[in-house]
Amino acid sequence: MTFLLAEKILLIAGLMAIIFIGSELLTRVALLVKRLVQKRVRKQTEEELLYKAKVQASVRKWLVTRKSYSWLLTGFYLVFLVIISWAFWYFSTLPFWGYLILVLFSLQQPLYLIPATISLQKLPQYSPGLKKIE
Repeated sequence: MTFLLAEKILLIAGLMAIIFIGSELLTRVALLVKRLVQKRVRKQTEEELLYKAKVQASVRKWLVTRKSYSWLLTGFYLVFLVIISWAFWYFSTLPFWGYLILVLFSLQQPLYLIPATISLQKLPQYSPGLKKIE
């Protein structure tokens, strides 16, 4: 019975990890698209400028959305760490806090950086030569 409970808890932790990792990947893709659009230096027609403005607006929208729920992701992340540590502790002899510390130190991204994964700059609402971006 307890093994089934532990299995369900690990399944929930896995789903939470997928949500967190998916969000991080989408953020990195959005930043990559933003960089690629900004590096494009050549004479552009008005249509190309309009397309560029739309892409930048969608990237900006994603970054603002990502910023607004970063604390929720941090909560998911902390619960995930506690569940994984509990699972390790349940199936071994190390104390629970020992495994929590091991999991924290084995991470690639330090815990204090999670809410600040994206720092938003003041992005302009107008592009040169174009009307207001909606």
